[in-house]
Amino acid sequence: MGKFYFHYFKDENEEYRSTESPFFKRYNKRNIPFPAFRMNNNNNAQFVSPNIIKKVHFFRKQFNLENEYASDISAFVPQEDGIYRLTASIELQLNDIRGGNIQTLFLVNDTLIKKTHQAFSHENVSNIIRIIENLQLNRFDRVQVAIKSSVAGVIQDTPNTYFSGEKVSSHSLQIKKEEKKHTARKKPSSISRGKKKKKTKDFKEYTVIGKGRDGVVYQLMPDRCVKVFFKEETQKKELKAIQIGQSSSIIPRLYDYGADYIVMEYIKGISLAKYLKKNRHMTKSLVIKIINLLDELRSLNFSRQDTELRHVLINEEGNLKIIDHKRAFTSNRSIPIKLLTELKELKLSKDFLAYVKEIRPSVYEKWKEYG
Repeated sequence: MGKFYFHYFKDENEEYRSTESPFFKRYNKRNIPFPAFRMNNNNNAQFVSPNIIKKVHFFRKQFNLENEYASDISAFVPQEDGIYRLTASIELQLNDIRGGNIQTLFLVNDTLIKKTHQAFSHENVSNIIRIIENLQLNRFDRVQVAIKSSVAGVIQDTPNTYFSGEKVSSHSLQIKKEEKKHTARKKPSSISRGKKKKKTKDFKEYTVIGKGRDGVVYQLMPDRCVKVFFKEETQKKELKAIQIGQSSSIIPRLYDYGADYIVMEYIKGISLAKYLKKNRHMTKSLVIKIINLLDELRSLNFSRQDTELRHVLINEEGNLKIIDHKRAFTSNRSIPIKLLTELKELKLSKDFLAYVKEIRPSVYEKWKEYG
């Protein structure tokens, strides 16, 4: 886990390949934790019987850097003692229209260690329950994910069903101390401005793929980009949201950051704004994805549960990702007024709300006046 790698995906049937990255040799001064593994569900349906603890299987590998994930038993087996940050997310379709109670559990050597509980009503199209824990593990411990539901259901093969983990070391606390020291030392002088300009120049060898009011985005690698901010205050706001959102499939992966930049996942795809302007129609499946995206912002405790269409990206698999999170905790909005307004301008709000009324009637009542 001592080195940083970049990953690229060649085709659906080929595994990720890893190559040591010169960029991180050059810029990784902070030694940010890198995920040890991330596994998804496979195409086989996993049925959940009521009130029975069922182990969940994750067979499709996204990455497994140190070969610490044993696919044959769907378990994370650390190769050394330490504290590990583990995330398990499960999307479950309930078979009972009345809803039910769902628990997601971490089992260590077949012993229940942690669990989370959530109740879902019949209005939920997709029931996503997530557990995130820092666990003190010994070498060769066996960590598995399990689920228990009060009613029968089927685990869905979507990006919301995954198991991931990374090792957490004491350097995480050291990062915060270094940030405080850096902030205390920083003064608005010509010297500090000179250093900032020099740092930005280091990225100018890369291709510019975006520029806005907050900064410039450069493409570093096939799957990574760096956003260089004009103001460090903006960088801090966006970094906080991205860090909190690392457990979510809708937030880009975080790889590195500095005082005025963030290195994150590059999303291959187009914005929802461009997609809708080109296609000029709304589908039920897309509305479900948008509702799920807004639900996810709520589950992350973002105070702004809204977005602009240009900040929602549709990747090559048709999944939605959201970027530009500077107002995630500074704007308090539980209704997606901006999104609904933009859909209205595209003359798509009526179709959108018609599907919302069918899918989530109670939400429709709150949103209808804005469309």
